Amino acid sequence: MRKLTRLLLATGASVLLLAGTPIVAEAEPHAAQEAAVPAAGDGYFHIYLDAGFAYECYKAGGNVRNYQTIGCNDIASSVINSGYPGNLDDVWMYQDANYLGQRRGIYNGVSISNLANFAYDDGVTNMNDSISSSQWTNLP
Repeated sequence: MRKLTRLLLATGASVLLLAGTPIVAEAEPHAAQEAAVPAAGDGYFHIYLDAGFAYECYKAGGNVRNYQTIGCNDIASSVINSGYPGNLDDVWMYQDANYLGQRRGIYNGVSISNLANFAYDDGVTNMNDSISSSQWTNLP
């Protein structure tokens, strides 16, 4: 599945994936996926203030326990995971500091141009302007 996702990103195809299946209106918990701007691996998780990747707030090369310390708490509207492919190249995004609360994953090489279109894994809580911590991981 990850190879297919990366192939689609490399070709510029625009798809939404739900753990291997097309996203429907009522989604089950899954890793956030939006093939928009393929991200070249630079080792960072990019956090933007506005939708459309405008006004970068921070680029995280490691885990960020509390977005308040980097000035990005509860204000992110778009993100890009351009970590280096390999081990721990995916990112969990958390609603609360210290990796707590609702979470949603984003695979390596994937960008989300508007977090207002996504909910955390509970399927209810909107992600826009609500991310408070992020952690590198290996998503399924």
